[in-house]
Amino acid sequence: MAGKHRAWEFERYPAYKRAYIKAFEKMLIAREQAGLENKCGWTDAESVFRWWMEDKTDPNQMTIDDWLHEIGADYTLTGD
Repeated sequence: MAGKHRAWEFERYPAYKRAYIKAFEKMLIAREQAGLENKCGWTDAESVFRWWMEDKTDPNQMTIDDWLHEIGADYTLTGD
């Protein structure tokens, strides 16, 4: 599920869309339980899915490096 054809793929394979939304729901619950701030303003798993499908970089969007730092990981992907 990558690239320009993602929307079409999710239309063709709705079980994959449901799986992604379920995973996003688990992510939101885990973030809330960890006391992490919702910087993107997501209201539910569907809103995360819509945000993810847009493929646009929001200036407030958290990078993977930001996330690794937030969870206390002792490494980064950029080598910093």
